Amino acid sequence: KTKNNGGLNMYLKEFNCKIELYIDGNCPNNPVSGGFGYLIRYEEKTAKYNIRLPKTMEFSQAFWLTTLNRLEIMAAISGIHDIICGVQDKTFKNINQIDLYSDSKYYCDTISNGFIRNWSQNNWVIHVMGSKPKPVKNQDLWKELLTLMDECADTEILLNTNLIEKNSKCEFHDWAEHLAITALTGYYDQYVSDAYYEKNNNLNFSKCYDYVGT
Repeated sequence: KTKNNGGLNMYLKEFNCKIELYIDGNCPNNPVSGGFGYLIRYEEKTAKYNIRLPKTMEFSQAFWLTTLNRLEIMAAISGIHDIICGVQDKTFKNINQIDLYSDSKYYCDTISNGFIRNWSQNNWVIHVMGSKPKPVKNQDLWKELLTLMDECADTEILLNTNLIEKNSKCEFHDWAEHLAITALTGYYDQYVSDAYYEKNNNLNFSKCYDYVGT
């Protein structure tokens, strides 16, 4: 006699939910001003009809002076951070998996190949045979991202990283790209400073403001 697992399946469906995060950065004259955008896709259960409805959240931000690689990491940091906050304040319920999608090979390879863990264990220095040790680029952001990755692990949330091939059609990633592009069309007083990058390249907000113009 076949056992009826309908009740168990309903339980798993109720308490095991994933959320999708699409990220993208845009920096037309890398490095100069740039922006990032992210789109979160999730389902919300309605109390009245007891069904799940697809919903989205989005965010974008422009920076006076930064690089494309930094924007990709910052988009991931911002999106993952906001999901964790949403889990904590019950905006997102019963989340146990985050599927992150990006077309940045730099970002995805760093996570998927375990480079970020290796860098952390080597005090954020890269050792290349025949050359002097070099500090990891963008380590301020990688450190922040690693903290969020550990927070996901501590709360038993699986974080998956997925590479989207360039020029492939994905409407949700296309929207994240749109958000990143349109962030740059806003008012300049809504731009913010990538302080770490500016400081380490002997640049500042005022010089960037003069360069971009009003």
